[in-house]
Amino acid sequence: MAEERRNAVLVLGAGTSGPGTVAGVLSILGMHAPTLEHGSAPWVAELHERLLARANIAVDDARPEAWFDAGRMSTQDQNRERVERWLDTVLTDEVDEIVIEDAGLPWFLDLWAGAASRLDVDVAHVLTVSPPSHVISAGRDDRSPLGQAISWLNLMLHTERATRGGRRMAIRQADLVEDWTVPIYALGEQWGLRSVVEANARDLRAVHDYLDQAPRPGPTGELRLPEPAQTLVQSTAAALDRLAEGTDDEQLHRELDDLRVAFIELYEQAAEIADSSVRAAERRLRRAKDRFEKERRELARDRDQGGLAGRLAVRRGGRSWRRRPA
Repeated sequence: MAEERRNAVLVLGAGTSGPGTVAGVLSILGMHAPTLEHGSAPWVAELHERLLARANIAVDDARPEAWFDAGRMSTQDQNRERVERWLDTVLTDEVDEIVIEDAGLPWFLDLWAGAASRLDVDVAHVLTVSPPSHVISAGRDDRSPLGQAISWLNLMLHTERATRGGRRMAIRQADLVEDWTVPIYALGEQWGLRSVVEANARDLRAVHDYLDQAPRPGPTGELRLPEPAQTLVQSTAAALDRLAEGTDDEQLHRELDDLRVAFIELYEQAAEIADSSVRAAERRLRRAKDRFEKERRELARDRDQGGLAGRLAVRRGGRSWRRRPA
């Protein structure tokens, strides 16, 4: 009998509801989902957070060059060995299929692929596709819709490129909610996932119950962004829609490559426009650092002088006490 292959399904995408819903469905059908559990979930999230911090990358970073910094983290042997050891403890004789989902995962796909290859584990990617208006919220206080849109473009265009050529499938969140059996069974049959193709009636009912409570995409709103960001977002969303429909050919790849190049050029132009603001921020940071260092030196000097003055006062007091007549 042929040995059963071990599979790791990496669920990717912008936002949390889409990727989280896909991972939740696969977990209910029987795939081991350590990142959805309390026991080992923190390890994956903390690994990504630590590597992102070390590379000075935000999880929603909009800088195209941030992918090169993340790539350096992925090529370091000690990081690959950590992931390899973790995978080896999770994939046991009883567990041969796992699903992993985390916001920091798209930044370190090469890291996970390298560790899985060393363990002879097959990696597959699920790219969840949601309308940009569902991910980009005008109600957020910390970032503008334009800033969120640029981050969305950076994540989706580079994640699409990173997963190209391997085992992957794009799933629209709307299709998952409307009739989850179509995309999920296609995924299971294409990759030979036993947890999916051998699911029983109880598991199917559990998935239906889960999706009844899962976040549902609302009506697609219209994003109002400056040109050419508006055109880039709309064109990228349309291309990813075709990917979710099953088109994954060279023509679509060239279109997505052109969109990624156009995005990088737009970002570089914006950086040049904002150069004076960046320089002003750097000057403020240097001045703040200089003030901090000056105050630290003054505090240290005052502390040293205060200690010296106190010791001299004690000595003078001691000499005075000794000279006091009986």
